[in-house]
Amino acid sequence: MVREKLVCPVCKEKNIKSCVYPKSTTCSKMYPLEYYDPDGFFHSHDRNVTGREYNCTNGHNWITKTSKACWCGWRQEPLSETTILKKNRDEFK
Repeated sequence: MVREKLVCPVCKEKNIKSCVYPKSTTCSKMYPLEYYDPDGFFHSHDRNVTGREYNCTNGHNWITKTSKACWCGWRQEPLSETTILKKNRDEFK
């Protein structure tokens, strides 16, 4: 069994611990282009992006956005980005 691991990016940078809570999930709703090529190999060119919003017990909020890439090289690298939404009050000092 593989356990999923997620830590707050701000807390990780500051070397402090916190609990992380998922808040919401969004996903675009485009139908993926799926087909078998002339050699019989299956392709899934899924343009959808999934966004998840999180917060931690130290008051940090962030969003992750992910997408998939096809084995053939379409969308060379899957999207994986993190955007910090709100910083802890102490960080403004």
